[in-house]
Amino acid sequence: MAGMTKRIEKLFYAGEQFLDNAAGDPEASALLAALGIDAAALTQGRALYDAAKAAVAQSEADFATQLQATDDFKKAFDVSWVETQDLARILVSLFSSQIEALTLLGLHKRRDASTGESEIAWPQDKNLPHYLAWARNLYARLSNAALATAVGRLGYTAESLAAQAARVEEVSDLDDAQERAKAHARQSVQERDQAVGVFKAWLDGQVVAARVALKGKKRLLELLGLR
Repeated sequence: MAGMTKRIEKLFYAGEQFLDNAAGDPEASALLAALGIDAAALTQGRALYDAAKAAVAQSEADFATQLQATDDFKKAFDVSWVETQDLARILVSLFSSQIEALTLLGLHKRRDASTGESEIAWPQDKNLPHYLAWARNLYARLSNAALATAVGRLGYTAESLAAQAARVEEVSDLDDAQERAKAHARQSVQERDQAVGVFKAWLDGQVVAARVALKGKKRLLELLGLR
């Protein structure tokens, strides 16, 4: 899970309480300093705390970027999918008796043994690699003069077909972008966990020493969150 978790939130609450009060209470500061939890140690702890918080914030931002990239991809894919499905239906109707043309366009699967007619096939599910290969072939073949003239009569101009072909490539580009965003988000979570782990290790060590330094000092132990 990216960003802030309940476990990390609890750690940050405990860490901030320890850091603020260890430095802010004179009696606690003196007793802790005697066991090495002095101003320099607390400054180091504060730096680790700030680094952990920054890493959490970065992982949240990177996760949001990933979600946006995935949303952009899905929207573009939906648009391109509908366009190519509509175009395929029109082409099948237009070239229903022309198996050679249907084969060229990637719309002919096999010839029916009993009727001799073309058995039609084009992507019916959103398998992206299959779809991209099929759609790229479809638009490339429609640059054929005879095919272009035939579909042009139905309102599919060279410009409109080029725009649809460009949207197919946009789908591919956005898929690449979302995969990069996913990888970056995963890396960001790892960096968050590392930074949080370093701060936790520091805090755990200071807590052990603080319990010794403040033994019997109920007020100070409670002040630092060490009940």
